[in-house]
Amino acid sequence: ILSYRDGPGANIERDHDGHGEQHKKQDKQLNDPDYQQIALVPMDYETHGGEDVALYAIGPQAQLFSGTLEQHWVFHALKYAM
Repeated sequence: ILSYRDGPGANIERDHDGHGEQHKKQDKQLNDPDYQQIALVPMDYETHGGEDVALYAIGPQAQLFSGTLEQHWVFHALKYAM
């Protein structure tokens, strides 16, 4: 939910000693057909398909996370609940 974890958009750079990691910026715009969402773990493909994902919540504002939710709603509900 908090990030795109893996996929081909993970562009990792290491410093001259081979230590540390930082993500390179993409020059492509979001509306470019070749744009790839920046990911955390470099992989040739992503590991999440289009199936539903379970989301559980307890505590204040947990009622925001009941039923079937669209992906964009999860972001806004998390932001509001925090």
